Amino acid sequence: MCIVDGAVAGFISGRRIAVEAEILNLVVKQEFRRQGLGQALVRVVLERFCRDGVLQVFLEVRESNHSAISFYRRLGFRDIGRREAYYSDPPEAALVLARPTTPSFPSVG
Repeated sequence: MCIVDGAVAGFISGRRIAVEAEILNLVVKQEFRRQGLGQALVRVVLERFCRDGVLQVFLEVRESNHSAISFYRRLGFRDIGRREAYYSDPPEAALVLARPTTPSFPSVG
């Protein structure tokens, strides 16, 4: 969780199963976006997963969420698949992204 001025500005959730992990949710309030909070949250969870012995981290993202896809790709995630009708309301496919955990974190420019 990321707190700014006493209020929640964002959070990330994930889970680990053996040597794989999944980022389930990443949320940053609109007024705090593009300030590095999302990157910081992802960095913390990836570092934790790495310490816990995770080798690869996965996530799904709406196919139409181009800004999120771009964000994750800048952080080293790569497309590995697609899940048809993964989301509802509205129905939409998900891209499956993955990246290995490493002690070093890619810089974002």
